[in-house]
Amino acid sequence: MPSGSMLKYFRESGGEAHGGNLHWPGTVDGFPFRGDKAPTLRQSEVEQLPLALDYHSRSFKLWEPEDRKAFDLVMDRVVNGWYMQHKRFDNFIESQQEYIVRLEWVQVYGEYPQSKHPGSGSDADTSTVQLAGPATQGRPAGRDRVPPTNDQLIAAGARMGTPGHPY
Repeated sequence: MPSGSMLKYFRESGGEAHGGNLHWPGTVDGFPFRGDKAPTLRQSEVEQLPLALDYHSRSFKLWEPEDRKAFDLVMDRVVNGWYMQHKRFDNFIESQQEYIVRLEWVQVYGEYPQSKHPGSGSDADTSTVQLAGPATQGRPAGRDRVPPTNDQLIAAGARMGTPGHPY
C-alpha cells in the first residue's frame, strides 16, 4: 500500500476536536504541533519534540450522512498516517443494509511539555518518586483479569457483532 501524505491537512488550525491549536509543520515526522503558539526551537529540540497520543472511540452508523462523513474524515487521516487505528468492529444491520462501525483510534501531535502539562519543563520537580512495590511490579495492569467468555456475554445480552446487539 502506498504511504500517504499529511500535506493535505496543513490548512487545519485545530480546535476542540484536536484539543488546541495546530501548527504545521510540527515534528520531524510531519505530525502537527499542538499548543497556543508554535515554539521557536533549535533543530535538536525539534528532533526530540515529544509526541502526545490522544485516544478516541466512537460508533458510526454509516447510513446516516453525518456519521458517514465523520467516519470518512477519521479513516482518511488513518490511511494518510496522521491517526492510528487501534480497533475496529463492523456490524451489518440488516434493516438498514449498512454497517455500524465501532472505531477506536489515536490522534498524534507534537507537543512541547509546558504547553499542556505544567511543571514538566524547567520548573519541574526532580525529586525521586517511589514506584509500585514488588506485588505489582512487572505485571501490566489488567493481566490478572480473565476476559468473559462468549456465553457470558450472550447471557448478559452483550454479544458483540450480532443483529440487534451491535454494541
